[in-house]
Amino acid sequence: MAEFRYKITKYDPRFYSGPGGAYTRDEWTSFSDIGKTFDGVELTREAYERIEGLYLMAVRTGLEAAGIEQLRVRGLEDHGDAPDSLTEGKPVALPEAVEICRALLREAGFWCRLEDGDRAYVHVGYDYYLYLGTPVDVGPALAPIVEAGLFVEAGFTSPYIE
Repeated sequence: MAEFRYKITKYDPRFYSGPGGAYTRDEWTSFSDIGKTFDGVELTREAYERIEGLYLMAVRTGLEAAGIEQLRVRGLEDHGDAPDSLTEGKPVALPEAVEICRALLREAGFWCRLEDGDRAYVHVGYDYYLYLGTPVDVGPALAPIVEAGLFVEAGFTSPYIE
């Protein structure tokens, strides 16, 4: 599945306790953390939305650079809050895929994978991890996201691949 694979996060890789280890800094991991304090700084909605916007930009930029215009909803888990229009196997154009990712990042009461067969995927994981798989190297297109403060690790396969 997807020849080029990326893990995209707000977490600095220098602060993991060894390969596959725990993250050692106190940082927010969820939309529900707005208003809480981390490392002496309160997470404001504005600060949250800045980071969320970078994640969504990574999805849009990465898929556009790969020429992916549509994905399909896979593995839909509806915990009571999925939009009625969201169904298993539904094709979603890139703008809708980005909005689905926003809802997933905000833990909006449903979960799914977004995939284009074996060519591409976007998976939003637990604790604010994003996985992007594409048929071409989109690393250079993601450079502005890195410059803005996110971390892009190439060669990292999503743990949500079936």
